[in-house]
Amino acid sequence: MLSVLMALVPLMVCAHDPEEISDEQTYVVFWTNQNVTGKIAVYYNGNLAGYITKYYSGVPKCGAAGCVTVSVRGKGNTWSAVGEDGTIWYSERVTLKPGCNAVRLYRSSSARTNNRTTTGSSGSSKNSGVTGKEKQVTANSASSLGTAAGVLLATALSQGPGWDKYAHRLDLGLGCGYGYGGLGVKLNYQSPVVFGATVGLGVSGPEGRPCWNLGLQMWPTDHWNMEIGLGSRYYRGYGDYMVGVIMATNYQYPITERFGVLGGLGFSLSTNSDPYVRMEFNLGIVMRLLSR
Repeated sequence: MLSVLMALVPLMVCAHDPEEISDEQTYVVFWTNQNVTGKIAVYYNGNLAGYITKYYSGVPKCGAAGCVTVSVRGKGNTWSAVGEDGTIWYSERVTLKPGCNAVRLYRSSSARTNNRTTTGSSGSSKNSGVTGKEKQVTANSASSLGTAAGVLLATALSQGPGWDKYAHRLDLGLGCGYGYGGLGVKLNYQSPVVFGATVGLGVSGPEGRPCWNLGLQMWPTDHWNMEIGLGSRYYRGYGDYMVGVIMATNYQYPITERFGVLGGLGFSLSTNSDPYVRMEFNLGIVMRLLSR
């Protein structure tokens, strides 16, 4: 999705001669002073830029060996990094200037737990119709989902957008998906920083029951957001309606000054004692009611 939102930029690998770095262009060298176990994959605007393979006690130059150097153009660029063991690496927010900019990466405490399994009865759970094998798949899916959400949050926090007319925006949407409570409507508010909120109401499931959605969002760009929230869902594995925790991402494409289309994908995790994961989507039209 990120490759659609932002123009691709030429990437420079670590082997580039530091003397060839121009003072008139803007570059970023990603490095760390913490011990590196294996390789750290650095993603720039959603694309793999290279690997960090060593650490420095002091700030290295752009093009230094064992780091990742990229050429930067425009605003709203994003980056993220993850180690071979699944550990997320993050950076503080920086203001870029022409020439070489050093961005130090720090190791977080988050790590993948994909290999964790859940033990239990191989029979069906009481009143659930979910087998022990399905529980194990659900637990592993939830673990992977948590790791993916951490990477997305690190990406959003690493680089905020340059806010403009989209701040203080109130949108009305009509469509189908988790944000609309099924088939219904939703309101979405975008604040002057990177946060937003949404509420939706519609009908969903085989019985067409009223369902709702409440969410908080982070906006790395003016049109792309990541959402976490709560909503009533119909879970086929249980054959019943219940509240689920939703994590998803959406992209809103403007067609005119006031109208646009929205699409999104994600997952919801039921709050039942035996969690169940289902895939979620958003698809609809959006009308801007208010903006700054």
